Amino acid sequence: SFNSGKWRRNAWMVGNRIGLLTTGDLYETLRIVVYEEIEKVLELPLELGEIIEIADDNESIKDIFQFYFSKVHLQMREKIGMAVQE
Repeated sequence: SFNSGKWRRNAWMVGNRIGLLTTGDLYETLRIVVYEEIEKVLELPLELGEIIEIADDNESIKDIFQFYFSKVHLQMREKIGMAVQE
């Protein structure tokens, strides 16, 4: 059966991925998603332990990491002409 809450959540996560895809800026994407999800402001330098703790408790933030390090992300950036150049 259709679950509108789940549908809205997935649409939100797709929007987060599109933002990351078009900017290529993991820090800025995390900063925005963390603020939107838990109203916390991330400051530089990022503390790995803090990010891991936040991601463990939040599916959207975990999804950003998984997407950023995925083959799909790299392939999509290449298709839109935004691949990392060596």
